[in-house]
Amino acid sequence: MKKILLFTALFASYSFGQMTQANEPTIGTSTSMFLCDSLVDNYESITGTGVTWDYSNIDGVFNTTKNVDVLDATLTAEADSFPGATYAINVGGALTSYYSSTATERVSQGFLYFEPSFTDPVYAMFSNNLETVATYPFSVSNYVSDNFDGYFNWVYNTLPIHETLTGNSVSTVDGTGTLLLPQSTSIANVLRFKLVDTSYTTLPLLGPAQLVRTQFEYYDYASSNLPVFIHSSLAVQTPGGASLIENNIVLSTVQPTTWVGLAEENALDNIVISPNPASEKIKVEGASLNDHSTFTFLDDTGRIIDTGKLSKNGLIELNDIKAGHYFLKISNDQETTTKNVVIK
Repeated sequence: MKKILLFTALFASYSFGQMTQANEPTIGTSTSMFLCDSLVDNYESITGTGVTWDYSNIDGVFNTTKNVDVLDATLTAEADSFPGATYAINVGGALTSYYSSTATERVSQGFLYFEPSFTDPVYAMFSNNLETVATYPFSVSNYVSDNFDGYFNWVYNTLPIHETLTGNSVSTVDGTGTLLLPQSTSIANVLRFKLVDTSYTTLPLLGPAQLVRTQFEYYDYASSNLPVFIHSSLAVQTPGGASLIENNIVLSTVQPTTWVGLAEENALDNIVISPNPASEKIKVEGASLNDHSTFTFLDDTGRIIDTGKLSKNGLIELNDIKAGHYFLKISNDQETTTKNVVIK
């Protein structure tokens, strides 16, 4: 039997609005958002009323935009995998979540995540026990804890996987306040919705695994029923925490003024990457590198491929990076620059 725990703060402030079925996004709604630096802080600790989330200096990713689309779930190619869903929200072509709702609650039939380096998306289907993500009205300090179960589908290293899953989730309106975005944009009366769900399954040859999704959605209901800012992450990992997949997607409705992938004038711009194109390893050289220097590989969608501390000899092994075009972000404790790298 499903067990839902609903917690409501007795003195919750309603001055910034609340989530209801009436302000859910409607089928056919769409917005274009700017893809941003996926390494940015999710400000998980900034909660409560009257708070400020400052993303005013966030970098964009090579001036790339992504759509957030609200789809008729019954008309999507994956409709049979999510029975009962009436609408689906596709975030940037990477994450599609399936939902239905009543006047008193919003439930999820599951989601699929598109991992470009694999042949098929990751499917988390809550067909046996749906996930309750909100009980309406949903206001600041309200939260719902729920259990769900169903099936997990994936193709891992060409091996088709179909396993049962169980999971638990906590969703909440964890803050209201002011959202600062680039171009001196300040949005008051913003409501932040947070969802964390963990699905437990078993992967052949690898054993127990967890699928952990953490999503922050910022709403300005005075202007739109779609989020004005999204910070979403998904990780497939072993119980010990070793990640098989770990990706973030960060989207903003306001265009950043600085860009990952467009070099800025600083000392790190003079570093040298060789060879380029490369196949097995590359070497990063430059007088401005130090013991705090780090590297991050991003693909052309801003997805993190690899990250780590730069070794003293400047060598980066490319064993796990597929052929293609990438952005290599190099940082020390003061500056950052980005170079184009081709892996063959």
